[in-house]
Amino acid sequence: MKHILLINGNPDPSPERLTSALAKAYREGAENDGCIVRQINVGGTEFPWLHNAHDFTTEAKDKAIIEAQGAFLTADHVVFIYPLWLGSARARRLRDR
Repeated sequence: MKHILLINGNPDPSPERLTSALAKAYREGAENDGCIVRQINVGGTEFPWLHNAHDFTTEAKDKAIIEAQGAFLTADHVVFIYPLWLGSARARRLRDR
């Protein structure tokens, strides 16, 4: 059986987003084909951000990060689904600053 890691990279975890629908459809198709699918929804996952080089080089202690690392290591195939706004990252509005 193929192990697939499916990552919905949308920072908005709302199920009505296109990325959520795409992830759901991909997952259902893969599971119907006999694959084992693990899914990470980035927008709905709480984890600490890396703030400096020390954070990057220090072993992770957060449960969500450790589980994600394990999912990458066991995956035969990784799928990233994420939104693009006109071919680029989302522009920040003035009120978001």
